[in-house]
Amino acid sequence: MEKMKYLSVLLKVLRHIFIGNYINFAICEYYQDDTFAKLSHLILNTAISVDYVHELKAFPKLHAKVFAVLCIFF
Repeated sequence: MEKMKYLSVLLKVLRHIFIGNYINFAICEYYQDDTFAKLSHLILNTAISVDYVHELKAFPKLHAKVFAVLCIFF
């Protein structure tokens, strides 16, 4: 249960990063910063983790947030 609380906070932060345009990923590429690559790797690994997918089904609101962040990301 506690793990899902932290995941919810992480999703909220990621959602605000993508929607609020807090990070300009084009400038990261210009300065050869790998922030976007690391963030992409983190999101994709979390999304395809089988353990989380099965656990998230017990939390419908959090499950919806995960897929909303994935939709925003892609």
